[in-house]
Amino acid sequence: MGSIKVVALSQNQENCFLDLIGEAKTPRLEWYKPGGKKAMEEVAKALKSLLKELKVDNRQVVASLPESEVVSRQVSLPPLKENEITDALKFEAETFVPYPLDQVSIDYEIMETDDAGRLTVFAIAARNDLIEAYVKLFKMVGLEMMALESPAVSVRRLISQMGVSAESVMMFDIGEKFSDIISFKKGNIFYGIREMELEGKIKNAIMPVFSSMAEEIRRAMALYTESFNKAVDLIMLSGGGAKMPGLAEELTRVLGVEVQVIAPFLKIDVSRVVAPIDLNLDAYRFSLATGLALRGLV
Repeated sequence: MGSIKVVALSQNQENCFLDLIGEAKTPRLEWYKPGGKKAMEEVAKALKSLLKELKVDNRQVVASLPESEVVSRQVSLPPLKENEITDALKFEAETFVPYPLDQVSIDYEIMETDDAGRLTVFAIAARNDLIEAYVKLFKMVGLEMMALESPAVSVRRLISQMGVSAESVMMFDIGEKFSDIISFKKGNIFYGIREMELEGKIKNAIMPVFSSMAEEIRRAMALYTESFNKAVDLIMLSGGGAKMPGLAEELTRVLGVEVQVIAPFLKIDVSRVVAPIDLNLDAYRFSLATGLALRGLV
């Protein structure tokens, strides 16, 4: 089974508050792909039921696209005006987007500008039919879609809100099918890797999967160090597999870098909510949803 996670936040001048949190199980169906009408209806039904159970009044939503369906790349550009960046990225996208460019939408975030005005940009491309499927789903549920994001962007926002002091952070999100490795330097996204297929293996063959995890992280750490001449300071774990018993401790031992399970509500007041989950044990599973909810607050 898959799941839909919902987090609602609010803030005043001093604090950020958790207002709602919940989760609904859904069939693990790729409802957003062609021919997925029936699956989309099942997802819409589950989401409607969850919103009713949580008594959600706010109909505006920020959602995440599947990382496996998003193409992202760090791109270096010459000094450009804001209105010139999109055209430049379309030219660059021909080298890394595996779809016809008239079938995708491209967004970006400027990460750095050097003294000469040269830009380092994090570019994201998603198929238009994928975006349209999300728009259709939320219309079925009666929600107004404010934005769709790459998970990497949402997690970056969360890490920034948490006030993580480490300059070089690597996020390892462990899913049931895929695991994503995302690297951040001074709070900016620099690259991600999605190569491990983990479906069904975590429970059935822990050590081979662990070895695969460690090797992928070690490779990403080496790439980061080669790119920026700086070692990774901290690795954070998120996703459903993050709390595998002993995982953080064993990765710390094997990799020689501090490894922590992410605590998304570290700087969020949760006292207003009677949560349907144990926030001390299961909060890490809501990291992405929390990063999305923060979009409207920061």
